Amino acid sequence: MGSSERENLFKQVLADSTGIILKSVRAFALTAEDQDDLFQEIVMHIWSCLPTFQGNAKATTWVYRVALNTALNWQRDERKRRKHSRFTPGIEESPDPRATEERDAESREMAEWVRRQLQSLAPVDRALMLMYLEGESYRAIAEVLGMSESNVGVKLSRIRQRLTDSARRAFNGI
Repeated sequence: MGSSERENLFKQVLADSTGIILKSVRAFALTAEDQDDLFQEIVMHIWSCLPTFQGNAKATTWVYRVALNTALNWQRDERKRRKHSRFTPGIEESPDPRATEERDAESREMAEWVRRQLQSLAPVDRALMLMYLEGESYRAIAEVLGMSESNVGVKLSRIRQRLTDSARRAFNGI
């Protein structure tokens, strides 16, 4: 693959997959600074792995694989770094200026709850839910995460049940 061909493919992959990358970043990094770092790391890995993209799968499936593997590795390394540091950053919120104060507070509470629930999942389960919420097929999820389609279905069913039970307890006082 020539240099200009690689650059063109890279630009096209980024243009088509920025949303996937951002969702992966938000699922694994809490602070804006960490999100920026992880985004850059994912983009660098996409660039370095681009010569290995053979076109056997959709480009978005390949990007999911690179993004999620990079995020999983980044999170593991980040835990090691934070273990040596006492600093634990808080979760940043993005207020909605159009919402009333009450709706804004409810939205923040719900977004915070969802973020905590996703963060509480094991990294592979978090990646699985991210792809599911993105509307990816079981086949695509299975391909990216290296599991069978039936295992994807079973894991999703268990995760959804866990989240449903947690939501009932959190919002219905049960």
